[in-house]
Amino acid sequence: MIYTSYYARIRKFPAHMVPVSISRGVPKGYDGLCYAALAPHWETVSGYKKNASANPAYWEKWYDEQYKQTVLDKLEPDKVAAELQEMVGEGKTPVLVCYEKSEDFCHRKLVAQWFGRTNHMVREATEEDFGQEEAPVNSDPLMKGKDFFVRD
Repeated sequence: MIYTSYYARIRKFPAHMVPVSISRGVPKGYDGLCYAALAPHWETVSGYKKNASANPAYWEKWYDEQYKQTVLDKLEPDKVAAELQEMVGEGKTPVLVCYEKSEDFCHRKLVAQWFGRTNHMVREATEEDFGQEEAPVNSDPLMKGKDFFVRD
């Protein structure tokens, strides 16, 4: 599983969800992981931002085409997924982040669709995801399959 989200939500991520920036720039104070290969080119971002208010549907389609041609068509989804997993580490889940809120037009949605065509599960992280810490994995082979509970 790969999640998507935006910078303002990073502080809500549980420990197993590791942010990976896929934006061209990052906010002041962000010192996390970056996967620049998925970042849109400045020309695409600036072209969209300058013109989208006049005809949003047209410029979203334009952005989609530009992003696919200049970024996604040059990458292999399986390789990108493997590199992201290697970056965040075993037992962790990558969360692709950029600036736009979940409801706004954003290249994260294009990345999710691109991955989805190759059987990689990608979706926007929700509040429910933030509240679920994964149980720690017991590395003792003799205890494999046993559940432990801490009682007060």
